[in-house]
Amino acid sequence: MSVYKLRDRWIADFYIGGRLGKRVRRAFKLKEHAETFERNEKLKEFKGEIGAKHVKDVCLKPFIEKYRELHSPTKSQSSRKRDEYTFSHILKFFGNPLLKQFSVEAIESFKAFRAKRVQVTTVNKELDLLKSILNRAVDWGYLRINPATRVKKFKENVKEPVFLNHSEGSRLIGVAKGQIRTMIVLGLCSGLRKTEMFNLRWEDIDFVEKQLRVRIAKGKSFRMIPMNDLLCGILMSHPRHKSSLFILHNSDGSRWKDVRWSFQKALKGAGLPQKTFHSLRHSFVTNLVANGVDLRVVQELAGHKDLRTTMRYAHLTPNRLTDSVKKLSWQTD
Repeated sequence: MSVYKLRDRWIADFYIGGRLGKRVRRAFKLKEHAETFERNEKLKEFKGEIGAKHVKDVCLKPFIEKYRELHSPTKSQSSRKRDEYTFSHILKFFGNPLLKQFSVEAIESFKAFRAKRVQVTTVNKELDLLKSILNRAVDWGYLRINPATRVKKFKENVKEPVFLNHSEGSRLIGVAKGQIRTMIVLGLCSGLRKTEMFNLRWEDIDFVEKQLRVRIAKGKSFRMIPMNDLLCGILMSHPRHKSSLFILHNSDGSRWKDVRWSFQKALKGAGLPQKTFHSLRHSFVTNLVANGVDLRVVQELAGHKDLRTTMRYAHLTPNRLTDSVKKLSWQTD
């Protein structure tokens, strides 16, 4: 909405006090008059001259409860667990002030305080959650503006992805036994995240077309992944539980939740140093890129929402730019 033309008039159409606040709609003959009106009203709102009566007084702690009830269910289980950790630190630092008492200075103080105790990547995630909380406060009519939008996050150093090369991956598959072997092959051959593997069901596997379906993925995105012969063979021989739909399951048919001990045992048996289970996903992406697969294709297979995430692996094909330029064959006289 904002400013748009309706027949022979320009309409200024906006909200004061967030989406749940007061809607303002006024018609003008000229577009610049409509834009000026909107700009002046927004400036008055920013200064607190208007809109205050539409903002409800609420403290941080009960609002987090409201956020948890209305917004958290849209997130994955791992994200909700991380949020709970962050909620505790936000409340510990700020206490229980009114939301309208939040300021840029206060949030900057929180940022500096946390940076002395945890890594900047953790601080940035905590700032993201605080920004999300205050954004919802604006949307639901409890704040006029979100001061967290003016607080810059720390610049993060991009870490080298930890991965297994072809030889290491083959050794790991060779020593692994049972369901952890299936999980390792799934990680190396499909790049599934751990949660995506836990949620994988037999109905998601198409042995005829040789592809698997990721229904519950990060960002709620759906994708199809082709299966190579190794992965097809492993899944075909994988034992099914008589009463469970999940491919990876406990003895009672419930899905797996923790594989750290089994994975570290397999790494030790293969003579490899300890790694996180996520390194299998890094290995999938890394080996695709190293073998010259187009980055857009890798992005689609890995389910990366942003190509910049995939570009972290681009340095693994150092000759890609040189080889590309060599393909130019301009003719000269």
